[in-house]
Amino acid sequence: MVTRYANEEHPPQGIPPNNMGRIQVFVRFVDDAGAERYLPATAMRWTTIHVMVSYVGEGYPGRPNAASLAWLRAEDVWRVMQRRR
Repeated sequence: MVTRYANEEHPPQGIPPNNMGRIQVFVRFVDDAGAERYLPATAMRWTTIHVMVSYVGEGYPGRPNAASLAWLRAEDVWRVMQRRR
């Protein structure tokens, strides 16, 4: 089953119509209970404050390793994983 995360957010200024690249990143997801989950992902589209990423989550029925897409704020996406203070 596909999980939607509490910190997913579509950019209000509109979505770029085409993929802009494939940059390997790390993302932070926050579930409804406030728990954080960090995953490797690929950034594919972005605006000044949002990034669309492709990641492997729980997948779909019959396709457990299928990629999922999510829009996140840029502050939840990193090229290099950094230790949180």
